[in-house]
Amino acid sequence: MAKNLSHYTGFDLISKILKFAEYYYGSLPELERVTTFPQQRNGHDCGMMMLCGMKDVVRDRGNVNWSFCQNDINYKRALTTI
Repeated sequence: MAKNLSHYTGFDLISKILKFAEYYYGSLPELERVTTFPQQRNGHDCGMMMLCGMKDVVRDRGNVNWSFCQNDINYKRALTTI
């Protein structure tokens, strides 16, 4: 059963994500502000854009080469349902 995240504050959730990153990488990767994230062109793809971005960040360990753009989102959405 999925754990209900509604009781976490933003800080609690971020601290848990950082703990996972430290466990996954063996040390906490250096964090920096991203200014090149692909932009969505509608009001309903923000979740898919976020998931695609998270996948790229984890895959590339912070040296991100974005593997998607708005035109790819329908295909990426279909992949998540498989």
